[in-house]
Amino acid sequence: YPLKEYAVADSWTHFFMENGTAFSCRTVDDDYPDMETFLKETTESEEVTPVALPSDLKNILDAVIPMCKGDSDMEKTVEVSYNHKDIVLVAEKETGKLKKTVKYNSGVDVAFMINPIFLKDIMNKCDSFNLLADKSVIHFSTGPFNHIISVEIPEE
Repeated sequence: YPLKEYAVADSWTHFFMENGTAFSCRTVDDDYPDMETFLKETTESEEVTPVALPSDLKNILDAVIPMCKGDSDMEKTVEVSYNHKDIVLVAEKETGKLKKTVKYNSGVDVAFMINPIFLKDIMNKCDSFNLLADKSVIHFSTGPFNHIISVEIPEE
């Protein structure tokens, strides 16, 4: 888009094109967080439990993606629940709800929401995650790839 002019105001920058199109972007005046320190603090835990992502989970994700609420692929979410004997995936949108179960003895109870397409991408990089119960997070990691999700750990 050929830029005609722009304007900066408070926490916005506005770009005006020759054809009349305008783009507005939020701006932030702050320091970017130190991710190395954040990852170190977040992933150091007294209670680390490795948990596998079984390969047949990808097929279940393929089945639930069409039932996930979201106007675009980026907005889709699925609920993933591990309990001591199953992994349960629940996708829901206006037209209904789909619940799929994978028999799997994980030894943990944890639940989280995630974009199912992104989870499939994660599974192409790693086949497990670490549950850090004292921090209520799970950490996917392999080489330079790190992803942390806040999770719900059911009370016993």
